[in-house]
Amino acid sequence: MQKAAVGGILAIIASALGGLVWLSQVLLPLLLFGFIAAAVPSAAEGDSEANIFLAVYAAISVAITLLAALGIAGGIFATRRRKWGLALAGAIASSILFYPLGVIAVIFISMDYQEFSRPAASPVVNQPPGQ
Repeated sequence: MQKAAVGGILAIIASALGGLVWLSQVLLPLLLFGFIAAAVPSAAEGDSEANIFLAVYAAISVAITLLAALGIAGGIFATRRRKWGLALAGAIASSILFYPLGVIAVIFISMDYQEFSRPAASPVVNQPPGQ
């Protein structure tokens, strides 16, 4: 059974679903605040709490986007069985975004460690001593 491929697909699905859900939860208040600020310009002027709100939500949306990108990239590497460390990091990122599928992806990818390609060892050339 190709556990890494299944884990990679689960990591991609978990990252996409989790990223969409989290971003919808973060971007909706930002959009609503933008509409309110556009409708009532005096409400947003000089309001330091609003600026802090915008900065925090913008930072959260950037972090979620980076986690989703890492999860999708890790899932792609897992399906190709390349770079086990990056594949596992992507699965862990997907478990942060969408817990149930991400944990299963971490388990499958970590169980299939031996199937990932390793760099070819350099050939040892036997030379007589003194040369």
